[in-house]
Amino acid sequence: MSELKNVFEDIAVRNRWGDDESRSGAGSTLRYTHGLCAELRHFIDAFRIGSIFDTLCGDFHWMKAVEFPEGFQYIGGDVAPSVAEANTRTHAGPGRRFVEFDITRDAFPACDLWFCRDCLFHLSYADIFRALERFARSQVGYLMVTSHINTTGFHNRDIASGDFRLLDLFMAPFHLPPQALYRISDYVFPFPPRELCVWTRRQIVDALNRRPG
Repeated sequence: MSELKNVFEDIAVRNRWGDDESRSGAGSTLRYTHGLCAELRHFIDAFRIGSIFDTLCGDFHWMKAVEFPEGFQYIGGDVAPSVAEANTRTHAGPGRRFVEFDITRDAFPACDLWFCRDCLFHLSYADIFRALERFARSQVGYLMVTSHINTTGFHNRDIASGDFRLLDLFMAPFHLPPQALYRISDYVFPFPPRELCVWTRRQIVDALNRRPG
């Protein structure tokens, strides 16, 4: 088992995020995500998204409340084997499957959207760039990803994967394009302000190519 799998398997087994409703943490409760469910469906309709790859998908607690269009294809990926196995037993069905997946190592499946919520702010810089590079080599059309809204002037900092810090993807060392195609506010008070931002794969490729060195 890789180091990243070990880290997140331990988090899942020990319920280290410490929430009683969802093992994916307080940001995955039904109250927290009530507005997001409707906003995500609106984006899917507006951008004609027919398939989504959701990773890290966690325990699928809130995502099961999203009303996907008829014929929609959902793939949930999680690096923790126990999470992927539990989701397969409990939630898999027509148009919905779950896989064990490491975004820093594995080849992304073909789909319209990589949905990456509440994930990158738990990863080291090196693992974030590995994941973005895997996405850049994929055939996935769009990325929707969490970025904190920098209202206090904080600076991004590196961490060990499995830890947490506020992460602003518009700032160094990422410098993702300010022209995000779509934004969804994704927080409730008193949690730190954050949003889900959408870019094309081409925009991410260009941002990675602009990295110094």
